[in-house]
Amino acid sequence: MRKKSKTSASSRRAFTLLELILVIAIMVIVIPMVYATFYLVQVSHAQVVVMNDAKDYASLNALAIDNVIANASAATASGSVGGGYTAAIYVDSASGDLFLKQGTGAAVRAFDYPQYHIADGSQKWKLNIVFTVNSSAKTVAYTINVLDSSKPVGSNIAYTIESSVYLPNGNRKDTEMLVSSSGTVLNFSNP
Repeated sequence: MRKKSKTSASSRRAFTLLELILVIAIMVIVIPMVYATFYLVQVSHAQVVVMNDAKDYASLNALAIDNVIANASAATASGSVGGGYTAAIYVDSASGDLFLKQGTGAAVRAFDYPQYHIADGSQKWKLNIVFTVNSSAKTVAYTINVLDSSKPVGSNIAYTIESSVYLPNGNRKDTEMLVSSSGTVLNFSNP
C-alpha cells in the first residue's frame, strides 16, 4: 500500500505578509513621484499653450498693422487721433484691442479674435503699442506688448514683438509727408 503525502503549508506558493508590506511601501514611495512628474508635464504644457496664444495674438496684430499701413503716403505717431490724416490705428484703452478709424466713421476693431477670458469675465490679453515713424528711411517701426490681464500690473507682459513696415508711397508730395515721431497712435493717409 502506498502512502499518500500531504502537502505541507510551507511548500505552497504564496506571498508572505512581509512581502506584501514591502510592495505596498514601494508603491507608497513611487506613486507620488510618478504623479508629480505627470503634474509637472501638464503644467509645463499649459504654460506653452498660453505663451503660444500670446505669440499668435501679437503676430495677428502685427499683420493687421502691416496690411493697414503698407500703402500710407503720410504718417505721424502721436498720442491722439486726428491731425488732418484720413485714418488712425491705435489700441483702445478700455478694451485693450487694436482699432482702426477711417475718415469720419466710427472706429472698428482691426479684426475679431476669440480670446480666453479670465475669472472676472474680461479678456486675457490686452495690447500696448508704440509707433515710431522714421521719415528719412520711410518706415514705421512698432513694438507690441501683449499684456496678461490675469497678472498684476508690472509683471504682466506676456510677449513682445517688434517690427517695421516700409512705406514706398511715403513722402510722395509736399502735402503728404512722413513726420518723424513716436507715440501710441499712428495717424496716416493713403494715396
